[in-house]
Amino acid sequence: MKPHGKRIGALAAALLMTGAAGVPAAAASAPPQLTTRADFNTPGGGQIVEHLRKLIDGAPANSTIRTAQFLLRDEPITDALAEAAERGVHVQVLVNGRATGHPNYQDLKNRLKKTGDKKSWAKSCADGRGCNGGNAMHNKFFLFERTLGAAAVVATGSANFSENTTGGKGGWNSYYTDVGNAGLFARYNDYFTDLRKVAEGATANPDYYEANPPVVTGNTKSYFYPRLKDEGNDTVENSLKEVGCLSEKSKIRIGVWSLTRMKIIERLRFLAALGCTVDIVALRMTAGACETLMKGQPDRVRLRGFKAGNEHGIHEKNMMIEGDYLKPGTKVVFTGSQNFNNPSLHENDENVIRILDNDGIYRSFVKNFEQVADAADEEIESPADCVKMLPPNEPDPAEG
Repeated sequence: MKPHGKRIGALAAALLMTGAAGVPAAAASAPPQLTTRADFNTPGGGQIVEHLRKLIDGAPANSTIRTAQFLLRDEPITDALAEAAERGVHVQVLVNGRATGHPNYQDLKNRLKKTGDKKSWAKSCADGRGCNGGNAMHNKFFLFERTLGAAAVVATGSANFSENTTGGKGGWNSYYTDVGNAGLFARYNDYFTDLRKVAEGATANPDYYEANPPVVTGNTKSYFYPRLKDEGNDTVENSLKEVGCLSEKSKIRIGVWSLTRMKIIERLRFLAALGCTVDIVALRMTAGACETLMKGQPDRVRLRGFKAGNEHGIHEKNMMIEGDYLKPGTKVVFTGSQNFNNPSLHENDENVIRILDNDGIYRSFVKNFEQVADAADEEIESPADCVKMLPPNEPDPAEG
C-alpha cells in the first residue's frame, strides 16, 4: 500500500471549493467562529467532553462527523452524536472491539440505524485486537467536515470518554483541535477509511506506518500506527535525535500515562548528559525504565509521578521540546493517542500530530504540563525511589 497522495490532494481541493462555493464575499472573508486550540481536562472536570459536545452540536445537516474511539461511554458524547444524526448529520463511528458492550454505545448504534441514513453507522474492529494492530484500536479522534463556521476540523488527544476513570474525566487529559488544514483533514479521513475497511473485512496491515509514512501539512506532521518491530524504528527516539544540546540548552517536557520504551529512556539520558533539561510526569513506568533513567542521579533530569491510591493521575500522551529541534529557537508539541510503550508503537492503531512553532499552542501545553507536575505527589530522585512508580493498584492497562 502506498501513501494516498492523490486522495489527499483531491479531498483537500474539494474541501476548499466546498468552503467557497455559494458563499457571499463578505461571509467568506469573515473569520470562523472556531480556531485551532488545545483543551485540557482537570481531574473530575468535563472540559474536553464539553468542548467536543459543542463541536458535535455545531455540525450542520448534510455534513459528516467521523470518530474513531478506543472507548465510548460518556452519555453527553453518545447522545450528542445521536442527536446530530437525527437532525441530518452523517455520523460515522468506529470503536475498539471491547467498547461495543456498553449501553451508551449500544443506544448510539441503534439510534443511528433508526435514522435510515446509510451514511450514518457505528462499527467496531474485531474483538480482542485492533483493526490493523493486533492489540487494540487505541485512537481517540474526531473529524468534522464542517462545524461552528469552520471546515476541515481534526480533534485528537488522550481522552477515552470512559466516564470518571483516569482515562476519562477522572484524570488529566488533553485534546488538540486543528482547524482549516485541509491536507491534515484529508490524511485523517484516509486513515479512518482504511480502518473502516478492515472493520468490514479487508486485510489488516500490521505495518500501516511504513505503507503510509508521516506527512507534513502546513505546520503539522501526522503519524499513523502500528509500526513493525524493526531495528531503529522508535519514532519518539528518532524525534529526540533531532534535538541539540550544545549550541542551545533545549528543554524537553514529557507528560504521559506510560513510559517504558528503553530507546526513549536512553536517548533522554544522553541528551541530559549533553546539557539539555528533561522534565517528566508519568503514571506508569517499569522498574527497568525508571532505574535506567535515574541511574547515577543525572543532572537535569526530573521525574514525578502519583502515589498509590491517587486516582487523579496523568493520562496524557504529550512531548514538548523548546530549543534546538531541527534548528535553534524551535517550539514543538507532539500529541495524540500514543503512549510511550511498546504496544502503542508496534501493536495498536494510533495517531500522533506534531505541531511546529505555534507559540500559543505550545504555551498552552506547557502551562498544562506545569499544572499536572504541581499535582503530582511522588518525586523520584534516585533508582531506589522507582518503586513509587509501580503502585500495587495500578490502573487497568486497558484504560491507557
